[in-house]
Amino acid sequence: MKAQNVVLTNASALRQIAEDNLKNVNEKTNLHLSEGDQLKLIHELQVHQIELQLQNDELVKANIKANIEEQKYIELYDFAPTGYVTVTQNGKILNINFAAAKMFDKERIDIINKQLQLFLPVKSRSHFSLFIKKIFEEKNNQILEVAILKEDSSTLHLYIEGTVSTNGDHCLLNFIDISLRKIAEENLNETIFKLAYQKQENEKKAKELQILNQKLNNNIQELKHLSFNLQTIGEKGDSQISKDCK
Repeated sequence: MKAQNVVLTNASALRQIAEDNLKNVNEKTNLHLSEGDQLKLIHELQVHQIELQLQNDELVKANIKANIEEQKYIELYDFAPTGYVTVTQNGKILNINFAAAKMFDKERIDIINKQLQLFLPVKSRSHFSLFIKKIFEEKNNQILEVAILKEDSSTLHLYIEGTVSTNGDHCLLNFIDISLRKIAEENLNETIFKLAYQKQENEKKAKELQILNQKLNNNIQELKHLSFNLQTIGEKGDSQISKDCK
């Protein structure tokens, strides 16, 4: 409705200008036009008026449609589940949706027109500045991962994908929360480390058991040898006793 009122207001102003111009034309031409020419001119003006009215109606419809599409885009941008941020070449936030503002524990009104770098850890700010610079220089998509500490002391891992706008004046950033993936990766790495350590310990124990088994085998062989010697000595002793008895 707002767009329609603007168009109608402009149309009224144009109509007043047209009427003033027509009055001037009439004052200059009435003395020189015949009645037939005047009727013909009036007819042409009426036709032209209808054409202008039709064009105005089309403009009203086009503006209403554009307004509806713009509202849809705003709603998609503002309420998207992933974070959207629009920044300048130096990182100034021009627009940010609710999801992205929530990632920084801020209200949108408190973050727009601020430098995005200020909401990142100090160690990540230079990386982010280089990330933005490459987007504008190379004119293609760039990615960056950062971790920020939230107010509840939890760590939020963000995957940021950026691309330059069509007109090249600003940069469009997409923020995706990958904290769950990072936790899963950390758990997996911890599990792999534990398994590797357990494998190393098992191999160590296996070697110890192998050495112990070898020692037991050696002891058994020594005992067998000792038993054989004792048996031999016993047999010789028995033989000697038999001889003595005879």
